[in-house]
Amino acid sequence: MGYGVDTSAYISAGRLQNVIAANKTFIGRYLNPLENMHDHLTVNEVKLISDAGLFIVSIFQDNNSSPNDKKLHFTAERGAADAEAAVNQAEVIDQPSDTPIYFAIDYDTQEEDFEDYIYPYVNAIIEYLSDDEKNPNHYLFGVYGSKRTCKNVRGNYSATERYTWMAYAWQYSTIDFDDWNIKQTSSQVTLGTGAASLPVDYDESAAVGGGGWRYV
Repeated sequence: MGYGVDTSAYISAGRLQNVIAANKTFIGRYLNPLENMHDHLTVNEVKLISDAGLFIVSIFQDNNSSPNDKKLHFTAERGAADAEAAVNQAEVIDQPSDTPIYFAIDYDTQEEDFEDYIYPYVNAIIEYLSDDEKNPNHYLFGVYGSKRTCKNVRGNYSATERYTWMAYAWQYSTIDFDDWNIKQTSSQVTLGTGAASLPVDYDESAAVGGGGWRYV
């Protein structure tokens, strides 16, 4: 997949041309809307991006995935609810089978967070995704978060269910980890000007691939 972007903004034809002009080959987009924060990926966007030959990478982020809300959000109950919402939306936009959804754990996790918060949340997502009746398209689990989060998830789950996407804000730590699928290489970049301008983060995909997909 090479180099790409992720964005919280709707991809119009003009915005897509700015991505192409920047020599990017994939776009990370959110399956679900966050009020006052970002648009969600639509069927029209999927077709537009796919027809241009670019890949799409799916992200799911709940409004409460922040450090102040971890005791409320990162629970088994919320993991199951997020998994259900993500699968339902992926089906609406015809995301192909056997492709990942990256679930955001969007804060600088600490080691003491995992046993009580992160693992119960992740375990519930994986349990839901492992149920053929609930997830007939076999969407795979991915995590978006800090280097610490990516390392812990990578080390505790099977190779087929551990896509990792390192967030730019928390990857430059002393933690030894380079086994990522995608990493953000910069943030808060604007492509283009005027109505077609697009706020993005820059990303890089590893040689093993980032789980990008196109409309079939």
